[in-house]
Amino acid sequence: MNNFFDTIDLSLTPYSCAGSWLSVSRLGEAHGIHPEGLYLRTNREVFSYAPLFRVELLKEGAPVPFRERLVPGALRLETAEGDAAELTFEGTDTIRFRSKSLSCRLHAAGGVGLAHFLRPRLWRFAWRGESRSDNCLFHLEALSGGGELSAQWDGMAAHDIVWSAVAPAEFALTESPLEPVERPHTSFEQCRERQACEFAAFTASFPDAEPFARERFHALYLNWSAQVKPSGLVKRRCMLVSKNKMSGMWAWDHCFNALAMAKAQPELAFDQFMAMFDRQDEQGAIPDLLTPTVEMRVHVKPPVHGWIFSLMRRVNPEFFRRGEITRQVCEVLRCWTRYWTEFRDYSGIGMPFYTHGKDSGWDNSTLFLGPVPLASPELAAYLVLQMELLAELTAELGRRNESAMWRESARRQQERLLKFAWDGKTFHAVSPEGRRLQQRGDTLLVYLPLLLGKRLPAEIAAKLREGMFRPGRFRTAYGLATESAASPYYDPAGYWRGPIWAPSTFIAISGLLGCGDRESADALAYDYCRLCSEHGFYENFNAKTGEGNDEKTLSWSVSIFLLLSEYLNDNRR
Repeated sequence: MNNFFDTIDLSLTPYSCAGSWLSVSRLGEAHGIHPEGLYLRTNREVFSYAPLFRVELLKEGAPVPFRERLVPGALRLETAEGDAAELTFEGTDTIRFRSKSLSCRLHAAGGVGLAHFLRPRLWRFAWRGESRSDNCLFHLEALSGGGELSAQWDGMAAHDIVWSAVAPAEFALTESPLEPVERPHTSFEQCRERQACEFAAFTASFPDAEPFARERFHALYLNWSAQVKPSGLVKRRCMLVSKNKMSGMWAWDHCFNALAMAKAQPELAFDQFMAMFDRQDEQGAIPDLLTPTVEMRVHVKPPVHGWIFSLMRRVNPEFFRRGEITRQVCEVLRCWTRYWTEFRDYSGIGMPFYTHGKDSGWDNSTLFLGPVPLASPELAAYLVLQMELLAELTAELGRRNESAMWRESARRQQERLLKFAWDGKTFHAVSPEGRRLQQRGDTLLVYLPLLLGKRLPAEIAAKLREGMFRPGRFRTAYGLATESAASPYYDPAGYWRGPIWAPSTFIAISGLLGCGDRESADALAYDYCRLCSEHGFYENFNAKTGEGNDEKTLSWSVSIFLLLSEYLNDNRR
């Protein structure tokens, strides 16, 4: 499948490697970056492309255009005349460059505060300011040939920074907050071979799946390269939601990524699952967003974690039923559950509340057009499943009384869900006073309690399925819209007011399977995989045309594609 690399577009898919906080992208007007070009970047910032250097190639002193082409272990920059330069990674902190016939200029981008010569063949660059990490320090070492730095100094900062190397040239750009020390470098060929072998080993751990084998190879590259090593507040090896602009982890995205890795890469999956819980506070809450330098706590994300971990145990029981893993996960989920039941049940009716749409993960869903706080019905469903898992985990740990308590808590949570939120036809959000709230829009969100499957009375499950698939509402040729197409609030690019999303699709499919409706589940799974095959791994998709919206590649879109394509493949046997 090596020819899949020819399809990679660096304006959509960054070039990176597992463990690195660095990447390479082609950026331009569509990204809000000027001038257009190939940029070396850092992924330590969120909501920013954070360019470091723009790469310019020259032949006989004149700039020449080039195209990027991924090959196993490296990125080639090729001109129409047949000349080429190459980039690869040496470990995770160093980008290597090599060219025999092309000279190179690096134009420093955005917020550079320091650029100076250290010693022969070695220079230092530092980025600072509100949009930069405090530790954004780089050393550039000329490994063959020389280099020349041009910069303007105003007494406080450097400006108009350009570093140049004349062909043949080879250099290493290393991210490090430490003073540079002389060290031997691995040859470029060895670096390239190591990267190719690491990616090949990663892909080999996953099964093949038809009919989406080529797209799975692309998906595996995205999730392999989305990995980063521990840094700052991020204490474990894990996967960013993207190495484009959204370079962080959110507190439900990370779960779906963990599930996709659970069978083939269980150690990575466990670290991915636990990374947010490393920042769990004394009340049991976890951050909404986590980066090396920032954690956002104004909002949280829904407690899907118990349900997801139960699936991880199902796909890889040998690893995730180990005693030590059971103990660790039991403790963090116990605290996470009690956060919701003790600190988010403001009125004491037994129905925990969201204070904003972002708490639900459905940021601008029409469910939140009315006043908050409100108890959304799927929140109670998540808690039922999380409490049931806690009953299972505590029983395995020999804590029988606690297990019985969690089992009863789950029963009572579902009882309250049906009492307060079900009106005989559909679910509603609930006010702090226990009053059912009438929707102003028509959101798929209130159908997600279907995730409870056969725990629900059969007539309720049937009405949920009927409402979900009623013609003219949510079902389109590509899947389930998040807002009914008949709603006055439907917007094809409206975030959670219409587009198809990976998590809502996966939750709906899981609910349908839990109710025994495999036919509908299979159809939705195939449509989502086809959507990604035709349009890529966007953050969300126009429900009617399939076109991608917002972030250009998102690892949880990739992960759910991997899960569903493997599910479809298993069903073919």
